[in-house]
Amino acid sequence: MLRKHLQSVLGIAIIAMSLAITTPRVMRTQTPNPESTVIYACYVPGSGLVYRVKETHLKPSCSAPGHVLFSWNAQGPAGPPGPPGGGAAGVLCPEGQFLRGFDDAGAPVCAEPSPSITVIAAASPMSGVSPLMVQFDCRVAGGDGVLTFAWNFGDGSTASSRMVTHTYDAGEFVATCTVVDADGDQGIDGVNVRVDPDLFPNVSAAAAPGSGTSPLTVNFSCAVSGGNTPLSFAWDFGDGTVSGLQNPTHTYHSTMDVVFEATCTVVDQDGDAGFGVTTVSVAADRFLTVNAVATPASGAATLVVQFGCTVVGGNAPFSFAWDFGDGTTGGLQNPTHAYAIPGTYTATCTVTDADGDQGQDGVAIAVLP
Repeated sequence: MLRKHLQSVLGIAIIAMSLAITTPRVMRTQTPNPESTVIYACYVPGSGLVYRVKETHLKPSCSAPGHVLFSWNAQGPAGPPGPPGGGAAGVLCPEGQFLRGFDDAGAPVCAEPSPSITVIAAASPMSGVSPLMVQFDCRVAGGDGVLTFAWNFGDGSTASSRMVTHTYDAGEFVATCTVVDADGDQGIDGVNVRVDPDLFPNVSAAAAPGSGTSPLTVNFSCAVSGGNTPLSFAWDFGDGTVSGLQNPTHTYHSTMDVVFEATCTVVDQDGDAGFGVTTVSVAADRFLTVNAVATPASGAATLVVQFGCTVVGGNAPFSFAWDFGDGTTGGLQNPTHAYAIPGTYTATCTVTDADGDQGQDGVAIAVLP
């Protein structure tokens, strides 16, 4: 038993010395006798060890449960893929490398793994109104050597630069960037772009009330159909004042009769503008002058009198209120009233106009016995 152990140790030492003094040489590219170029190895899972074995020793050398037999020839792996690490006669590849094969002297040939390619496609902006100009960027991590870029914008257009600009019409698109490195590895990523159709705003302006006497408070409204949100509103009330609300309230003041033109301007997201116009008639605030008359103004009881109430100025319509001085009243402009009891009375006419201004006048009535 001791003898076999010493032979095994001595064999490993000889192989290690051979590796130390022999410069590894990757297998030749020419194609010699195939029988002499096939190299067999045995991988021990979990240990990272790869042992070179002779074809005549396959069974005794790679018969343990779970061991994997694979081989190389001059053109590359000819059997199952090699393990991610390992070596010959217990020699491990450096950390981060994998066993590519053996040279024809039996030394392991290790190689760096090809860096994987990670691609991130970016777009700015990712949404907007047609025509929409989008700036694309294809960011890459990893890969070997020179990288090639291929953009597919999803609308039938392509490009081959990392950073590109593309203009879209309306629609929803997926723009993809495919990157291929020097040894053929590739990565791909995509980004969604939404482009809305360019809709022009149709504007309708309204005012309530549309007429009245100064000071007149008016409620305005600005209705919009179409356009690309968000929308901005601008009211010009026609009297030198403005508002940025969609539905503002405004009070007009005027010393004369004026028709004001109020305009609502709506601007959408991409600068399209629409206009709506409405008019407001404002009458000047006129004070009242009232004149009351009576026919006859005197006479024997029972005295029937015809009254009249005229108005100068004010803002129509008017309301009339008579107080006949005997405890009775009337609401007509020109009423008739009968006095049954002799005496002296003052009949008064009060007039109220549309904006609440009032005027008043009275007339004396003498009722004889």
